[in-house]
Amino acid sequence: MTGSLEGLQRIEASFGKNQLEGDVYVIANDEQLSMILMSEFGTTLAELFYDGEEVDFESALFPKKFKAEYVVADFQFALYDVEILQKKLAEIGVDFEILTEKKESELIETRKLSQKGKLIAKITKISGKNAENGGDELKSIRYENFLRGYSYELTEVSE
Repeated sequence: MTGSLEGLQRIEASFGKNQLEGDVYVIANDEQLSMILMSEFGTTLAELFYDGEEVDFESALFPKKFKAEYVVADFQFALYDVEILQKKLAEIGVDFEILTEKKESELIETRKLSQKGKLIAKITKISGKNAENGGDELKSIRYENFLRGYSYELTEVSE
């Protein structure tokens, strides 16, 4: 991965006519993708774990037909190296475009996946400086999947 994410995030999601808001603890790095979705009272609603080989997903909230592999792919499209993604996606006829924009103290990166001119997905990442250590950190990820009809935004929860 070219970026990593670890910490409590606020999630706002929509799929079809359904809306979801909650907190999710995310660990996304070179070794794993781990997510725990919690209710407002801290009750676990869903857990996802991916170690690079297998996806483990448990939830009483999501339907049995929910494919956790889509969430893993979303994070790969958002955080993996652009050149590697472009090469692999080109092999299956998918274009992968990246645009960056500097706005005040933030860096906005937009990644678009399309096939034959039709937009499949759009990922917008906003990075900025960490107030405590001055390093760069990921502030939010907005993922819109036009093919499957869902979107969500993860936003860093400030302590």
